[in-house]
Amino acid sequence: MHLQFGYANPLEEPLFKHQKTLLIRGIKQIHGTPVSQKCPITPDVLYKIQTVLNLNLSLEATFWAACLVAFFSFFRKSNLLPPSVAAFDPHPHLRNCDVRLYPWGIILVVHWSKTIQYRNRTLLVPVPRIAHSSLCPWSAVTHAFKLAGVYQSPQNAVEPAFTFRESHDLKTLTYSIFNSKRKQTQINAALTACASMDTPLDEEALPLPCIAVYLVTILSFKVTGSLMLMNSIYTIHFATN
Repeated sequence: MHLQFGYANPLEEPLFKHQKTLLIRGIKQIHGTPVSQKCPITPDVLYKIQTVLNLNLSLEATFWAACLVAFFSFFRKSNLLPPSVAAFDPHPHLRNCDVRLYPWGIILVVHWSKTIQYRNRTLLVPVPRIAHSSLCPWSAVTHAFKLAGVYQSPQNAVEPAFTFRESHDLKTLTYSIFNSKRKQTQINAALTACASMDTPLDEEALPLPCIAVYLVTILSFKVTGSLMLMNSIYTIHFATN
């Protein structure tokens, strides 16, 4: 309409452009930005993970220990595992000596987090020992450390917390290895669920029940920042009963 009557386009004025930017910014602050939430890891999902793991293998035992520590400590991947061997930093990442085992459970020593960035304090995170439970993080960590040969080992004190043995070599469980193992576990768990059904498998496509199980498994394992709990009270009750 402005152009029809010979006036300048107000949308092209520098002042209006600035006001428009402020207006859009204010709308975003009021309404917020949609958050893409990930599906939680529940005790039932952990039980399914365990059924497809061979805990006599060092890599799988360490992977399982990392899963349980992340589950019960609410740790982010930036604290739990280094992105690569070269990127390991003893300041933000857990070291072997930062995982302190006691008869009653574990103390995790955290030197860096989103709220502790300047070494102004040290955070001690307790992780309980759950007797007679297959989801006991203390048992999983102790077993993984013994298989890797780093249990109460002074020479490995400053090494990454989660390591495993492969051909007699000590290797670091990086997040990329963890993620690759996680994806393979998803497939194995889905196939195991299918094998327990009476529905025959088709070479071209999985039957509908298996597809549903597979999709639920995939969604349950989508993790970016951390392994989350659906409900902490429910989880503690579930794990201790």
